[in-house]
Amino acid sequence: MILLNSVTSTPTLALTLPDRLSSFLRWCGGGDVTGGIALDAGRNVYIAGTSGSTGFPVTPGAFQQNHPNTSCQLITLPREDGFVAELSSDGSHLVYSTLLGGSNADDISGISVNNRNIAFVTGSTSSADFPVTSNAFKTSLEPNATNAFVTAINPGGGALYYSSFLGGSRNTAGTAIALDPAWNAFVVGNTSDADFPTTADAFQPELKGNSDAFLSKIVIAGNLKIFWRENTSAVPQFGYVTYYAQVANFGPDGSDNVVFSDPIPPGFSFAGVYSITATSCDTPVPGATGGFVTCLKTRLEPGQSFWVNVYLRAEAPQDRI
Repeated sequence: MILLNSVTSTPTLALTLPDRLSSFLRWCGGGDVTGGIALDAGRNVYIAGTSGSTGFPVTPGAFQQNHPNTSCQLITLPREDGFVAELSSDGSHLVYSTLLGGSNADDISGISVNNRNIAFVTGSTSSADFPVTSNAFKTSLEPNATNAFVTAINPGGGALYYSSFLGGSRNTAGTAIALDPAWNAFVVGNTSDADFPTTADAFQPELKGNSDAFLSKIVIAGNLKIFWRENTSAVPQFGYVTYYAQVANFGPDGSDNVVFSDPIPPGFSFAGVYSITATSCDTPVPGATGGFVTCLKTRLEPGQSFWVNVYLRAEAPQDRI
């Protein structure tokens, strides 16, 4: 266009036309842009970014396999969506590839992977129907707003582990994301929202300029710990022993569907289970020498715990637990 501009007799028109065309193509879609890359412990490669192309490769069973199409003036093209893809460590094949977004523009600009190969991404979205999970920090988008998001994709790319909007009523974009060992997500970006959510002890609780940087910590799961009280003395054959397990949530968030599960140890048979704090327990039949004792707590709030007593019978001489 520089060469065309140098010989045209209407330079103003030559400059205006590509600007409009560029905006048109950007709005309607076209092209793929990488926003971030990460590795897991097995050196598999995770790539995230933005796609506006109709032929972007997705794998069978992917969480989102298609762009939500929308008419754009005289033609129909996909709006831009985010994408997340995992490549094998040698780069020979796609482990999974999925799109991520709603019916308006969506962009992914950062990715991090935890120790369970769950990919966490952030970026920006103006889609009111951007996919969020029921336990999201923020589940809806204000009219005409753009928000950042924090989304975690399960291994295999077929389902979301967590997804939430992050922002206020105008414009917020996430640019990078990092994780700690407890899967807390740390997101940085930029916001022009006077109502951007801040905490009471924040270093800067209010917007000072037209737009400011932000740093947010998103706690996706409670801090769960298990405590045991074990009998390590000798148990006579056909004698009974009880062990006690307690699962506690140290916060700061509550946790849904907390499961305690433990196998029947070798040399013992299952004799019974007792708990008044678990929602339900699934056990082997009495006398079974295999299987698992599995107890569920549908909701465990910060500071709460639930406990389980498991009764076993020693089937071999001088067994220990």
